[in-house]
Amino acid sequence: MMRFYSVLLVFVFTGLASAQEINWMSMEAALAKQKEVPKKIMVDMYTAWCGPCRMLDKNTFSNKKLAAYVNANYYAVKFNAEGNAVVNFKDQELSNPNYDPAKAKRRNSQHQLAQYFGIRSYPTILFLGENSEFLAPIPGYKTPAQLELFLRLFGEDLYKTLNSQEAFNDYQKSFVPTFTPNNNQNDNYNSDGSVDNWKSNGSGIIISNNGLIATNFHVIEGAKSIEVEFLYNNQLESFKAQVVRTDKINDLAIIKIDDKFFKGFSVIKYNFKSKSSEVGESVFALGYPKALSGMGKDMKFTDGTISSKTGFKGDVTKYQTTTPIQPGNSGGPLFDSYGNFIGINSSKIVSNDVDNVSYTIKSVYLLTLIDSMNENVI
Repeated sequence: MMRFYSVLLVFVFTGLASAQEINWMSMEAALAKQKEVPKKIMVDMYTAWCGPCRMLDKNTFSNKKLAAYVNANYYAVKFNAEGNAVVNFKDQELSNPNYDPAKAKRRNSQHQLAQYFGIRSYPTILFLGENSEFLAPIPGYKTPAQLELFLRLFGEDLYKTLNSQEAFNDYQKSFVPTFTPNNNQNDNYNSDGSVDNWKSNGSGIIISNNGLIATNFHVIEGAKSIEVEFLYNNQLESFKAQVVRTDKINDLAIIKIDDKFFKGFSVIKYNFKSKSSEVGESVFALGYPKALSGMGKDMKFTDGTISSKTGFKGDVTKYQTTTPIQPGNSGGPLFDSYGNFIGINSSKIVSNDVDNVSYTIKSVYLLTLIDSMNENVI
């Protein structure tokens, strides 16, 4: 009987770190500070399941010039619009009486504060005046340049001079953004907030409930930043990750999801096979070949057989198979016909006189790397 498997797309890219960060605080803290030193409030209304909300954090709020401007001109609040916080606002105690803890990672009931402001979509950025008066909601994902228009509109009181839609349209047309991208970061964002400036991609396999992922060393080698993308709670999500263990000799690496929005996996639905597989066994590979150069982000399936129990020049750490793999399959899993995980796909021979020769690192070497972590992983 075929067992289930858990595979994910691993994107590797560089340069999203920022020296300046927004000083986020709770709504209660912002209201208290506003009484001491009057300043406008910017509220990021997000939810735990909202993909564009995460992209707003990663691509827009990470911009160092934008962050510096927000810190200077606003009290910045990050508010879960479907969370269970209790907020005292305008002499009202606002909460989420229908909040369901079992749905903390999924769609939940809307908080009364979000209802108070009439929030209908996420993310929505709220602007409040120096006396907490409601100024405007700005719905949807915004790049740094797009958000700058509104930050300055309210932060510099320009909105007070715009008395008509025509006046606002003129302001928008003449606006010249100054929040330039951070080094190695650009505004090449898609409508859903995804980025196009990835350096490379590979594949990986989830090996623990707390977000450990196995891949190839050459997939993450030299990467300044790593992200993983996969179906999470039935939605395509991306999360930040970091390298926690490497084995350069055997071309293996273990990375771990390091993202506040990631709450863990429930069950890992496959078995490790530590015993050697035999020549002639049927196998199949899963992965994301050339995901950034035309083949797309849908998972790809290829199958074949084990043609040798050793790799190139008799390398005993690898299997040779007839399973077709391409760049981007690196780090992805190879399974036998029973759904047992037997290895990590790593390379192939590219030659005019050689067809369907691929190499897979045997799972026992990944188990050795896992054992070296002194952590109960599988």
